[in-house]
Amino acid sequence: MYNVKELRKRRKKKRLYKKIKIIITMIILILIANKAIKSYLNKEITASKNKRVIEEVIDSGKTKVILDPGHGGYDTGATYGDIYEKDIVLSISNMVGEILEENDIEVIYTRSYDISLGDDEKEDLKNRVEIANSINAEYFISFHINDYDDYTYGYEEVYGFEVWTDYNDNKSLELGEAIEENLISLDYTECRPMLDGSESLYIIRESNIPSVLIEFGFMSSYNDRLYLSNKENQKLLAKSIASAILENINISAK
Repeated sequence: MYNVKELRKRRKKKRLYKKIKIIITMIILILIANKAIKSYLNKEITASKNKRVIEEVIDSGKTKVILDPGHGGYDTGATYGDIYEKDIVLSISNMVGEILEENDIEVIYTRSYDISLGDDEKEDLKNRVEIANSINAEYFISFHINDYDDYTYGYEEVYGFEVWTDYNDNKSLELGEAIEENLISLDYTECRPMLDGSESLYIIRESNIPSVLIEFGFMSSYNDRLYLSNKENQKLLAKSIASAILENINISAK
């Protein structure tokens, strides 16, 4: 038998545990609600951003180029420690954009900061293509970094850059070749064979304008990663890409 003091003590403990349980449940519900709100707001921001980007350039008389740094937000892309593909390609894209703008090209960025364009890969790619197909631009250039996958490649050391383009479109092919040539001149890694993405890559297949996708190297390769994560090297890459774009628009870089 418990005495009165012990019973009171037990009841007090039960009330305390009950309060703690309620508090924990409330915290979990708040976290779930917060995540749902963030997801909703991110989707609204993305939709609003896409609409704003499209509306802002409709009446412009300038030559337009769309730059597409891959991934963003929750989607880091290829990673190695705290080195993220999404950050490197965003940096290069912004640098390319600055050079093009200095040469009176209107640059449309699918993203100019760290944000995803969809809740999943399918939605993300769809939103990028929507921007490309809603603007009468000269080119759509997508920036990426590859990663090693032994199930795909079947051998240990994989490195080098790749240029994907549309073999059925002369403007896409010419830009791809110019970019490849300029990247070769940097001599920072191996030039892997140019690839046709007209059927295999959603970005190129679904885009209605000349499109090129660049894989600057392999995140899993020490030398590629070391080069690509350096800001000065990113400037060299950006200059090479911008020069190729301007050459194909018949503009001499300032």
